[in-house]
Amino acid sequence: MNNEYKRLYPNYDFTIRGLQNTYNEMNKYDFKRDKDGNKYLIEKATGAIIYDQLIIKRFEFLFTWLKATMNNRSRTVANERIITKEDENYAFGENAHEVYATIMENIRQQLINNGNVDPIMVERSVENSRYKYAKSIVRGIISDPKSFSATINWVSSAIPTLEKGTKTK
Repeated sequence: MNNEYKRLYPNYDFTIRGLQNTYNEMNKYDFKRDKDGNKYLIEKATGAIIYDQLIIKRFEFLFTWLKATMNNRSRTVANERIITKEDENYAFGENAHEVYATIMENIRQQLINNGNVDPIMVERSVENSRYKYAKSIVRGIISDPKSFSATINWVSSAIPTLEKGTKTK
């Protein structure tokens, strides 16, 4: 992603490294919904309640990314809630960097140019990837409406002028 997001969030990292940092911190929080269905986090150590939507979008996309990188490959455990070291490597390893950057840039460009996102174009964006799981990662994102929405919300957050009003085809 380009540096456009730094204008609004100068200390916020939308790269895969920033996502990995969130992953490294995720055990410090519980993801919850209140009685009205609003999402929030509880910091386990302090009990602090966090309603910050950008942080919530980050966690939602993190879960989407982890699940997508588990898509269509063999795993050592069947339960997708259990993240192994191997899963971490697939999610944040060197190959994942290229795929993440390609997917995010494609969605960003579609949002800027069209105001919506065509999942077929997202899948086509990784056609030339040398990483054998690139397409399965995209399919893991676009095949589930909640995952696709979480991804679009995440990318939209990095483009301050487009944060509201984006849609999918």
